[in-house]
Order: sequence, then structure tokens, then C-alpha cells
Amino acid sequence: MRTLKPFLAYAAALSCVLVVAAVFVHFLMKHEYQGAQTARLQIMLHQGEEVVEGAPVAPVLQRVLAAPDEGLVWVDRSGAQIASAGMTATRDAAVQSARIHEEGADGTLRATISNSRLASALHHLDLGLAIGTILAVLTSGLIITLISSRAISDVESAMQRVHRFTGDAAHELRTPLAVITNNADALAGDAGDEARERSLSNIRQAALQMRRLMDGLLILARADEGVVHDLHAIDVGTCVAGVAHLYRAEAAEKGITFRVRGGDAGQTIYGQPEQVARILGNLVENALRYTPSGGTVEIACTAERGTVVIDVTDTGVGIEAEAVDRIFDRFWRGRTSAVYGSGLGLAIARGLARAHGGDVSVQSRLGAGSTFRVRLPLRPSRPGGVFSTVS
Repeated sequence: MRTLKPFLAYAAALSCVLVVAAVFVHFLMKHEYQGAQTARLQIMLHQGEEVVEGAPVAPVLQRVLAAPDEGLVWVDRSGAQIASAGMTATRDAAVQSARIHEEGADGTLRATISNSRLASALHHLDLGLAIGTILAVLTSGLIITLISSRAISDVESAMQRVHRFTGDAAHELRTPLAVITNNADALAGDAGDEARERSLSNIRQAALQMRRLMDGLLILARADEGVVHDLHAIDVGTCVAGVAHLYRAEAAEKGITFRVRGGDAGQTIYGQPEQVARILGNLVENALRYTPSGGTVEIACTAERGTVVIDVTDTGVGIEAEAVDRIFDRFWRGRTSAVYGSGLGLAIARGLARAHGGDVSVQSRLGAGSTFRVRLPLRPSRPGGVFSTVS
């Protein structure tokens, strides 16, 4: 309800403004019409003066009239009507008179215009303004409702993500904390040297796991800011070759064929070198993790419409169709996840890519492998500075 209050206040203010505007337009049009009516009466009197000096009879006066609601009446000095044309009633009409004292024409000429025309025009104007005001209020109300619904939906979605993130983080931290606690309890007993060393190793591994998790959360928090600092020109081929060098030994140990294609394209992007390397490293690490022995992992680089495209393709287990939309969610793991990880690698890769003005997408088929595609915009080779992707 608090979120709706500003929108309701806006709707009320808009209604007041429209009503005031409608009243203003009403009086403005009334003033304009009355001015035109007065001018028309003066024209009628002027033309009437010219004709009554000759022959003040009805047919002659009729020539002056332009509408059925107009009238001219010629009376003598005693007030007796001599001739008339058109409307003669003065009730609910605008009236102007002119005294004429000429040879053969001594009397008063009275011109009248019915106010029914003005009343009809103002009635139609008020009706149009009322309908317009109602439509404007209804339309703005509909727009406000849609905007408020969207805003509320976004807020609720953000709150759900925060709650899910908090729950997932607590769940992920619970396991290494339990390992540390249990092994600490074991050390507190009368364990032998071998058991003590095993407990210390478990504590060390749990601590490293927690450190990797916290480092990942920190990287994601910085990526969410949408700002990249300490920018440099990055040769894509060199970056890809460096990442490939880091993982060749692991691929060989697992019996996975690992190759790079197109890495010597000489394309240059503008960004933070360590973060770009982390994007590719996380994708390669993910590919090696879910590709069995005898499989293949390949990095392919191409240039496409002002962007550098880097595909990391594997022949691994693939991703379930219903899981593709969630694969980049933080802490999410699919049913095919047979090995343990933090669940942050792909989220970090996409977050850093978007902070650099690019993105990471995926195409996958269960049992046939996956292709993760990185798109990064080409940037001028101008080291230093800061650029932001936040709009």
C-alpha cells in the first residue's frame, strides 16, 4: 500500500489539474464567443443603418441577417415598431441598439442575437471537456496501475532473489562449517598423529572452500555495480592462450582433448584483464568438470558485428531443457551435477561479461554437450579510465 500512495497522489493531482484546466477553457471560450457575438451585433447595426436610411422595410432588413437566430427591429421615436426581420424577442438574447437621426429615418435600430447558440456551444464544450477529463483520468489511472504493478513485481522479485540468495549462501556455508567443527572436535580428543593430520587437512580444505565461496560472492557484488575499473587493451588471442595454458594439464590428466581455434585473430577488446580471464577460465573449468574422459573441450574465437565472440564447447553431459534458464542463477546446480562446486562459476562469468558491456549465453542438449558463448564489445585501445554499463 505504501508503494501505491505516490501513484494515488499523482492521480488525484492530475484530476485537480484537469478540472481546473476544463473550467479555464470553459470561461475562455465563453469570453471569445461573447466577443465574436458583440462584433457581429456591431456589424448588423452598421449594415442596418445603411439600409434603413433608404427604405426601412422588412425585406430590406432581412438582407443584413446571416442566421435564423439574428434579428433587426426598426422603431420610431415614439417606440412604435415600423419594420422587423428575423428574431424579434429580446429574452435570452444579446441586444445592441443604435439611434439614427437622418432625413427620412428617425428612430432606433435594435439588433439581437439569440444566446441559444452560445449555450449550445458551451454545452458541447463542457460535455467534451468532461469526457476528456474522465478519459484522461482513467487512462492515467490505467498507466499508473500498470507501472505500479510492474514496480511492485520488480520489488517482490528482488526481495525473493535476496531471500533465495541468503538461504543459498547460508546452506553453502553450512557444509564447510560443519567440516571445520567436526574436525576441531576430533582434534580435541585423543586422536593419533594420522587422524590429527587428516582432521587438519579437512579443516584446511573446508577453509579454502569457504574462501573461494566468499571470493566469488565479492566478485559478484562488484559485477552487480556494473562498473569496471583499471581498464586496459586486451588482445583476445593472448588472453585465450593464457587461459588454455592453465587448463591443458588438467584436461590431459582427465583424458580430455583440449584445443583452441581462431585464437590468433588479433582482436582487441577494452576491459579488465583479470576479469576477462576469469570469465573464460570459469567456462573452461565448467566444461572440463562435466566432460567425461575421451571427450573434447574447444575454445573458438571469431569477430562478429563489432563484438568478439568466444565459444567454449564441450561434449559433456549437457543441460536439461528446463534448467537452461536457471543455469546462471547463483548457487544453482542441475540434476546432472555429479561433482561438487560452489555454484557461482557461471553466475560470475555472466556478471563480469555484462559489467564489460557483453553477455554469456548457452546452447545445450542433454547428453550431447554444451556451448557457452561469450560476447564482448570491441573497445578503442586506450588504457586506463573507467566505464560503466549502468543506465
